[in-house]
Amino acid sequence: MFVCRDCKQRKQACNQVRGKNWCKGCQKKYGARWTKMNPERKRAHEARYRATKPFEAKARKRQYYYRNVEHERARTRRWYAKTWLTHSLRAAKKRAHAKGIPFDICIEDITVPTVCPILGIQLKLGARDGLEDASPTIDRVIQERGYVKGNVVVISHRANTIKNSGTAEEHKKISEWMKSFGGGGV
Repeated sequence: MFVCRDCKQRKQACNQVRGKNWCKGCQKKYGARWTKMNPERKRAHEARYRATKPFEAKARKRQYYYRNVEHERARTRRWYAKTWLTHSLRAAKKRAHAKGIPFDICIEDITVPTVCPILGIQLKLGARDGLEDASPTIDRVIQERGYVKGNVVVISHRANTIKNSGTAEEHKKISEWMKSFGGGGV
């Protein structure tokens, strides 16, 4: 038994920090306070650790991920929900370059609806396993015009896929929507 220097409580020896006169709980609180007060030093320490022990750092990161897998997946989905439009635009620019079609849009040129304008389903960001039917995608209304202002809309992945393969009823809905858009289209 020993008396903790900080909390003044009697603790068992197994709760004592080795070589110190305080308990593990107080050590943890002290570490959290120190990190809050010295963020630059903490970042520098972590960078040195990663540089000198890259394999250990990677292993620790992997262990943390597997201990907190649900939390990390949810965090990734939240991050993707915030940044999907940027990533989608980057991918569209690559496709346009590869196909040799025009590209002159930016994030401000695109409005993201909450409901798919074609099928009327609620658009969902941050899908669990890649794209779902309700995931938003960037679409060229008239393919030949390319990714230019006024020709790009956000629709559901399902509506975008139907353009390649779908039922007659689904194609009819797309046709009606395209006519109302003003592109003439189908």
